[in-house]
Amino acid sequence: MKFFRLKFDNFIYSENRKKGSKNFIVSLTTIFLSLFIALFICMAIYGKGSLFGDVFYQIFSAPFTKSNINSLFTNISIFAVAACSFIFAFKCGLFNIGISGQMLFGGMVATIIGQYMVRVPNVIGQLILIIIAMIMGGIVAGIIGWLKAKFNMNEVVSSIMFNWIIYFAGTYIVKSLCDIDPSGTYTQSLSNNVLLQINGQSAIPLIILSIFVVIFCFVIFKYLVFGKKITDVGLSLEGSRYAGYSVKKNQILSMLISGLIAGLLGAMVYLGKSNGNVPTEITAKAIPIEGFNGISVGLIAMNNPLGIIPVSVLFGMIETAKSSIAQSCGVDSYISDLMFGIIVYGAAIVSLLYYVQPWKWFMKNHFKNKQVSYEEYTFNIETQISEYSDAISLIKKKYWNNVFKRKGDWYYKNKILKKLKIQNINVKSWKQKNILLNKIYDSYSKCRISKGVE
Repeated sequence: MKFFRLKFDNFIYSENRKKGSKNFIVSLTTIFLSLFIALFICMAIYGKGSLFGDVFYQIFSAPFTKSNINSLFTNISIFAVAACSFIFAFKCGLFNIGISGQMLFGGMVATIIGQYMVRVPNVIGQLILIIIAMIMGGIVAGIIGWLKAKFNMNEVVSSIMFNWIIYFAGTYIVKSLCDIDPSGTYTQSLSNNVLLQINGQSAIPLIILSIFVVIFCFVIFKYLVFGKKITDVGLSLEGSRYAGYSVKKNQILSMLISGLIAGLLGAMVYLGKSNGNVPTEITAKAIPIEGFNGISVGLIAMNNPLGIIPVSVLFGMIETAKSSIAQSCGVDSYISDLMFGIIVYGAAIVSLLYYVQPWKWFMKNHFKNKQVSYEEYTFNIETQISEYSDAISLIKKKYWNNVFKRKGDWYYKNKILKKLKIQNINVKSWKQKNILLNKIYDSYSKCRISKGVE
């Protein structure tokens, strides 16, 4: 139990993780608070007291049934890739609201070319259309980024204009060049050799692509100088110029990569989820919703590539449970869209929680009758975490140096014992190292007992 308490405190109070833990708490609070508000509104609309529990049960059970599990993973993949496309531009201070148009353009061009690739081998045909879709999405986003960098044209306005240009012009071209379904609203399905499916299911190829994209974004922003430059440009244009960065170059590149990911999203949606069917009916004037959902997921995840994963899972569960909610709870399918809307609105006001800080209010009230104040407690914990981290680094250094026989065991042993004031323990093996770690956990938890916190 002490080990898990140590990990929890290290996540909440460590200086290196304070920002991440704060974002995690705020995002989690926003999601569940918005979800509860949405369910209460649904309950009030239908006047059913049991609706709250029924809808909540369907959201967390229906997606995991055998008939829905493939749809669940497909939806999660689409949400994750759409969010990655958004955050890549947003990290550079650009709001790419044209993800839907870019994915539609990539999907349309891939569909037009795909109908002539009947005899192309299976894997090669899929790779060719993915590359084509990515290039088409990147071209549109690259133009938007160039207009922003060259003429300071607002990327939101230009993105929206491109959305509708692509929709109307692209729909006309697709209707002229592609075979149309008898219903008149979709193109004919493509052959299996170019579809992103395995045995008629798109879940496995799409989840593999989404994992690759998430890892790509995480590595770029976590470990590469290029990602650091993009982030710095987004934080301060003048500061980036002073540091010698090419602001225009980074803006164009970030928007270009965002478009490439959006093009991949188009391939996933139209060659995977939709069986190669592209809508051809323009009367509804419906831009694909996937791009806008990606904006919501990216904002709720605080522009963190790893934070996209749990948020995409939740949104994927709600999307997959739509039909089950309508059938089992006796409500219309728009109830799920209402939940999306409220959660997105919660994401828009998420910054409010940074100032209200409800968790700090709760902790201060928790410590009101204790022998120690909350501020003193957090300071004490941070000090212990620092000492614990130093001790662990010494242990790692000991075993690393032993490989090269640079120094004897006594050197590191004495340093660790002096740091932790632990006597009569010998550190020579991995088993004894674990004993020492348990001693560290014990010494770490002493501050709680001595202060009367536990």
